[in-house]
Amino acid sequence: MEEEEEEDEEAAAARKAEERRRRRAAIMAKFSNKGTENKEEQKEEEAAQETKAPPLETKRSPAREVSAASIEEKDDFEELFIKGSKGVKPAEGKVNTLTGNIDVDSFTDSEGYYVFRPGDMLNERYRVMKNQGRGVFSTVLRVQDMAQDQQEKVVKVVRGNETMKKAGQREIEFLKLLAQKDPEGKKHCVQLYDYFIHRGHLCMVFEPLSMNLRELLRKLGHVGLSVVAIQSFAKQLFLSLKLCKQCQLIHGDIKPDNILVNKDHNLIKLCDFGSAGYKKDAEITPYLCSRFYRAPEIILGLKYDEQSDIWSVATVLYELYTGKILYPGKSNNDMLRYQMELNGNFPKRLIKKGKFKGQHFDSDQVYLQVKVDPLSKLELKQPRKDLQTPVKHFHKLLRQHSKKMSDHEKKKLVQLADLLTKMFNMDPGRRLNVEQCIQHPFIKE
Repeated sequence: MEEEEEEDEEAAAARKAEERRRRRAAIMAKFSNKGTENKEEQKEEEAAQETKAPPLETKRSPAREVSAASIEEKDDFEELFIKGSKGVKPAEGKVNTLTGNIDVDSFTDSEGYYVFRPGDMLNERYRVMKNQGRGVFSTVLRVQDMAQDQQEKVVKVVRGNETMKKAGQREIEFLKLLAQKDPEGKKHCVQLYDYFIHRGHLCMVFEPLSMNLRELLRKLGHVGLSVVAIQSFAKQLFLSLKLCKQCQLIHGDIKPDNILVNKDHNLIKLCDFGSAGYKKDAEITPYLCSRFYRAPEIILGLKYDEQSDIWSVATVLYELYTGKILYPGKSNNDMLRYQMELNGNFPKRLIKKGKFKGQHFDSDQVYLQVKVDPLSKLELKQPRKDLQTPVKHFHKLLRQHSKKMSDHEKKKLVQLADLLTKMFNMDPGRRLNVEQCIQHPFIKE
């Protein structure tokens, strides 16, 4: 494979900023322009047993390539959850942009974020302990529930403007629907405990899980998890996807940051439904989902459904096992290159239907790799006929991160490679669906 030419730093920064702007605009338009329907489905079925992993195990040998845990993910949309540990501090009040003074009577800053103070009481019930993070849509606070023996909970305080409020209301709608289908909270989607308006801000109260999976990878020191742990986490994620499918929901932003884990590191839950939507309302946009986890049909501009979440889960499972990001593309075009190197080309019939096919393929459906000339700064499109079939293979990639395995672990690794290969089919119609994933030998045996 040819070495990529290094991008000029200034051009790269400008490109990333433009991609962030485009994805932000696409998601904002989704909430600004569309009404909401909520047709309840008939209540189903089987009460799933809560699935927990065995005590967490890691692989002893660190990944030789750049670790996902060490990567500050700079995808084309600002992080929906930015950790407080990176220097986010509680504000003391709103800064007057004209005088530079702080208005201690204000509870909303110039960007619409709630200005909290430790000890604040939310809804006369939840006492603020500390800031846990800040994202595009909200501030996340760790609180004590004074009505329940000071139990710790998490409150997501949505930014104070109508677009963000509408997004928050849709998230509440989705979470309530999930709870109706899973009243005991056994299917690994985060539970919404309460919601209310506080000083003009929509607030959502959640169960206080310990950390997200990206933080867990960092904590474990740049190595992936054992194949046994991956088996359990995969089963839990598939149960959460099955629940979403029963509710006709597409999560739309599955990544390690949006999967929470308990303090014992054996129970996970899918969270952050701020980018979710009903399957029937799915709108074609090239910026749904964080870039590294974005399914190829979204990039090409095809109609998509819950199968795009299957792709995202597969990328997460690979990352959890190896400790590295599988498709670290710098753009949508670059993402397609990484995806086709491992999975081969799209079927031509799908390329012809793609709304954005002209950005990535020529008239003969040959992939065009976009590069920037370092001197002229012009985009050059290079045909890559070699990507009609895969040039890399999962079994080899996974073996690079596997040493001193027992016979059982070797068997499970072969099964994991087979599962990922089938979850990464470029044709979403041929990709394993969630029911097939649950029945796969990697999960069942």
